[in-house]
Formats: sequence, structure tokens, C-alpha cells
Amino acid sequence: MFGASREEYHIYQHIKREFDREAWGATGRFFAGISAKNLAIKEATRLQEEADSGIEYSVQIHLFGINGNHRPCKIKIWRNGVFYDIPKDKFQDLSKSTLEKKGDAKSKNSLQLAFR
Repeated sequence: MFGASREEYHIYQHIKREFDREAWGATGRFFAGISAKNLAIKEATRLQEEADSGIEYSVQIHLFGINGNHRPCKIKIWRNGVFYDIPKDKFQDLSKSTLEKKGDAKSKNSLQLAFR
């Protein structure tokens, strides 16, 4: 999906507070593989059903290989029973464009590089 080299689905917990913005953080549960999306949403739904009031869960997809700095691109796909649309037009495989640019450049020998 999106030309990513690796996809992981992470579950996040959101705690609503009266005096400040909500606190949130990773639960430490993530899924990878063919049915990872369905498993992550199923687990988040189970956690949501068992949670106290004021606690919500969400699922994010982490796409590795899209950004050039080895950090994942994170997109929220589900929260508290609501599915979010993924803006597919905003993501592209940057590794292909980098390879195409390298292939378009003329090869130079060592003399041309030394006297530029």
C-alpha cells in the first residue's frame, strides 16, 4: 500500500481530562502482516468495550519507506468505532523517484569530476 516497504498498525489510547487537553500514547500493541489491519481494529474494539468512560482507542498505520529519513509516516485510520479516509493522493513512493533521478544523470569519469 502506498509503495511503503513496511506497514504496521499501532493501537493508541486517548484519555480525556477536564482541565487540559487529552493525554494519549501508544499501548505497545502493534500488528504487521496480511490481516494486521483487521486484527488491530478488532483488538482496539475489544479494548474500547472494556475501557472506563473517558478512555478511547485509535488505530494508526505506520508506513515505513515513504519518508527518506527512516521515520514512519503515521495516519489515523480508526478511532472509537469511526473509520477515517486515507488521503492516497498525498503519498507516493519516494524511493522510485530517487532511483529515476539517479538513472537520468549522466555518468562522469574521474577527470570530469576532478576538473569541474
